[in-house]
Amino acid sequence: MPVQDVLVLRTAKSTNPDGYDMTVEQARAMQPAEFERTFGLGLKSLDDVPAVQPGVLLERAPKGCPYYVRHCAPPKNPGPKDRKEPAFDLVVKAPQRALPEAGGGIAVPPRIIRLKAKDADGARLEALVFLARKQGRTRRATDWPIGAIQALLVADVLRRYKAECLSAPPDGVEEANSTRRTYTQSIDAFCRALPELEVGDVNDALVARYLACPVRRSETSKLTDLYTVRRSLKVGLGLFGVPPTYNCHFRIPDKGMLPKTPWTPDEYDRLRKAADGWVFNPDGTPKMIPGPQGPVQMRRADDWTWSGREAWRRAIPFKAYLATRHGRLPITRWVPPEVEPKGRKLPKHDRPWMEVTDHGIYYHRDGEVHHDGNKRRGANKVPVEFEPEVRAWYEADLERGCEWVFHKRDGSPYTGRKLCRETFDNIVKDAGIDPDRIPHHLKDLAVEWSDEAGMDRDTLAAHADTTARTLGRTYGDPRREALKEKAARQMSQGPWRERGERKANVTRLFKEAAGRRAANAETAAPLPFRRRRSADS
Repeated sequence: MPVQDVLVLRTAKSTNPDGYDMTVEQARAMQPAEFERTFGLGLKSLDDVPAVQPGVLLERAPKGCPYYVRHCAPPKNPGPKDRKEPAFDLVVKAPQRALPEAGGGIAVPPRIIRLKAKDADGARLEALVFLARKQGRTRRATDWPIGAIQALLVADVLRRYKAECLSAPPDGVEEANSTRRTYTQSIDAFCRALPELEVGDVNDALVARYLACPVRRSETSKLTDLYTVRRSLKVGLGLFGVPPTYNCHFRIPDKGMLPKTPWTPDEYDRLRKAADGWVFNPDGTPKMIPGPQGPVQMRRADDWTWSGREAWRRAIPFKAYLATRHGRLPITRWVPPEVEPKGRKLPKHDRPWMEVTDHGIYYHRDGEVHHDGNKRRGANKVPVEFEPEVRAWYEADLERGCEWVFHKRDGSPYTGRKLCRETFDNIVKDAGIDPDRIPHHLKDLAVEWSDEAGMDRDTLAAHADTTARTLGRTYGDPRREALKEKAARQMSQGPWRERGERKANVTRLFKEAAGRRAANAETAAPLPFRRRRSADS
């Protein structure tokens, strides 16, 4: 039976994330200090819980206790609808308040709560767990048995990770980095597909189960979800207090190189010209229109789309040279974060900016967030070949007083946070290039440039703030299709057969020489016998 056809069914109730799912035997096995730390009511064991046993005069509660457990015997002559078994109640005499971190309000007002337990010890434990949960107490997983950790729902762990690691900043400012949104989408998709998955069921078969789920996401996106869930699950278990030695790892198959069409030098040049407004045919030739003195190349009018094209005219080489991971560049600025640019109020966490110095130009990216831990969070230096062009931008904007790198033609900032994707699609269309290209493919162009220049992948990975493995797996080899065509043209049996013929010819020559030596030995006259001279002679 295929792995994806196996449905794991839970045989027991999943563990509550607060850690108070325990049996009477586990509660009896606790040390007094651990028992008091777990329930926080000044109790050393279950025997210290105030209770009224059957037969006590008028079933009076112990004096001075804010709550107690009361035994309720069944009626002596029960009717058809009367209770026929003993029961237990939790009687709250004084209001029980919640912990300060849980609000500090009244958690349980004075009232009577019917318990489900059928014995005295079970009733005491149920009453303590009820009060602890109402007060907002939680129990760290370091005190849990291994079975309780394995019975945790993966969805509960991921929800806590989202609440503590992916929530918006306290002041409500949205970070420039969109990684939080990507992580949230992957976690939500996984929880919708496998809402009943437990931590103990996480193994290598999880990959096949998730890929077989009817989730409206591509296989590449599903593999990305699994990478996100694997990292988030490890961090989320740590938030519960699970020791880091607990193994919750599953192998994810390498998705390999993504099928991408490599950029050619002609396409890159046409893309930059199209950002200036020039229009090309799909075959790469300029699109001509009638002019006053003959056909001239078509150029877009100076309309509302020009403002976006002006910014993309700078962004296209910027992305290719710096190999930035931003799919669409944020509205970068020339001034540091401590300075408020004119014309727009920025959040205090907005970071992307260019620093121009005498010895180099640096692009300070974002990434100072918890879930972006695989980045080095360093500045990216502009390559020497691209530096004169960036300095020309800086001097032109400095003369105009424009504090934005990617701005409209009049120097005013954009209303959004990133460059318009629709404008880039129009530029690709005007350049006569396949419309499936996206801005992030310009990073593949940077990989191609580095390969052609003889740069090793580790050097490029340090420049792009990533790893060499990620460059090869996620972005792929930009020249893969070209290398396939080259291999198809050059693959031939000729050199192999020539080498075999040379080896056979050498063998034949040696055999012929050996035959001649043998024939000469048979026909030649015997040599005369010569007596060996002695030492005396």
